[in-house]
Amino acid sequence: MSDLNKSSQFNFDDNFDQETFRRLQQQNRELIELAKQISKEGKEAHPIVSHNYWGKIGLWLKELFTVDSTKLYGKAYVTKEIQSHSRMVADMGTVANAINIATALPLLLIAMADIPFFGLFLALGTASGLLKFSNKAVEIAAAKKPGNQFWSEVGLAGVIFLNLIQSVVSGVGTQLVLDKSGIANHFADRMVYEQTIAPLEARVNNYQFDPNAIPSKKECQALETELPKVEANTSESSRLYEQAYGRYAEAQLPLKERSYYSSPPNQWPHCPRAKYEEARLTSRLSTAQQELQEAQAKVADKGGLAYLRKEKPDIYDRYFDEVGELKSGMQATTTAVEMFWENLVTGNWASLGLSMYIFGLSVITSAIAVTLVATHSQREDIQMSWSPAVAQEKESYLKEMRKKLLGEDYFD
Repeated sequence: MSDLNKSSQFNFDDNFDQETFRRLQQQNRELIELAKQISKEGKEAHPIVSHNYWGKIGLWLKELFTVDSTKLYGKAYVTKEIQSHSRMVADMGTVANAINIATALPLLLIAMADIPFFGLFLALGTASGLLKFSNKAVEIAAAKKPGNQFWSEVGLAGVIFLNLIQSVVSGVGTQLVLDKSGIANHFADRMVYEQTIAPLEARVNNYQFDPNAIPSKKECQALETELPKVEANTSESSRLYEQAYGRYAEAQLPLKERSYYSSPPNQWPHCPRAKYEEARLTSRLSTAQQELQEAQAKVADKGGLAYLRKEKPDIYDRYFDEVGELKSGMQATTTAVEMFWENLVTGNWASLGLSMYIFGLSVITSAIAVTLVATHSQREDIQMSWSPAVAQEKESYLKEMRKKLLGEDYFD
């Protein structure tokens, strides 16, 4: 038994009263005559098919901005429930896609603002293309008709990934519009760190040292260990003492008055050389640490943007305009993505403000839309609407009805 006979929707009564039969017969004759006349005389002669350019523009806009619910089910079996559910799925897909594109548009406009002349048109064209593609993906995913299962699954994958990406973009786009100063300050802080703080930190790290790892100090310690083991006032003890400290007679003299002081430090006795090298390395490290602390304090006091304006005017003029906003739309977009993702991952959601609200709204509407689209094509009545067997039996029934209404000889 076919799918059509399983449904009570197609149990028709053949008993018509005479008035109903006469009225239906007359309506069908008029429609057929009108179709014949249009075919014979041409479309221009009939207002019903005349060129309506405004209507065509409205239809194009409707197809661009909305998901067509009539493409979410077949024509073999159509009920009010199918139409209602398809409209609900189409409306939810339309709303989700519209929210995603509306919040992504600022990102596209700002990112492509650097392209001379064509940036605006390219951004609008990209947004329109994404919207059209997203709506078509919903229609393809929901229309899982026989022979179209593969493309339906591809469409569903497209719906999922598009909504996932555009949900993240929605938060970034909102932040680009509402937090231009925050984005500029974030970029300025990063530039200050890269150009000033990071080199100073690297120098401090490079100047770190282990006093016990100084070669001359190791030699000094070895000699100091060896000296007590030899007999005092011998040639051996004198040799070891001079290697460690220099001449015994100069031991009580200030460093600058000792005979070896005028020589290069690498020619000094090991113990004075160890003290000299340790003091030199300590002083170098202390100076680097002080410079780092001063730079950090200055940046903290002024802020990254003001610091660049005063201390690094070449960098400021390269990236910022006179009001302190980033010149490059692409740079602003990249910084906004970094800020949004960093705050989202670290749980610092309060700082996102409205961006977080728009992101959450996009995620929720997208999740509902994806779920409805994924389950729509699995409904039994939707599958029946695409059934070739149901379509064939429906056509046979309508053919019989036309014969009853118009007579066998009317089509001869």
